[in-house]
Amino acid sequence: MTPKEKAVWMMDLYNGQFNDYKIQAAKPDLTEEQKVILRKKKEILTEVYPLIKLYVGYADSGVLPPADTEAVIMRLTNELLSL
Repeated sequence: MTPKEKAVWMMDLYNGQFNDYKIQAAKPDLTEEQKVILRKKKEILTEVYPLIKLYVGYADSGVLPPADTEAVIMRLTNELLSL
C-alpha cells in the first residue's frame, strides 16, 4: 500500500474502533471485565489518534511517514483489534 492508502486504512480502522467503543460504552449492564476492556480501548484510542493524524499529515504532504511512527500505530491498532 502507498502511504496515502495506509493513512485511509488507519483512519477507517480508528473510526470503526471508536464507533464500537461508543456503542459498547453506552450499554447500561456492563460487567466489570467489559469495563476494564473499554478502559483499555479508550486508552489506546487516545494514544493512537494523534499518531494517525501525524501519519495522515505526512502522507497528504507527499513526505514518506517515519517508519517508527508507522510501527507504533501498527502495534497499537493490533492491540485494539485483539480486545
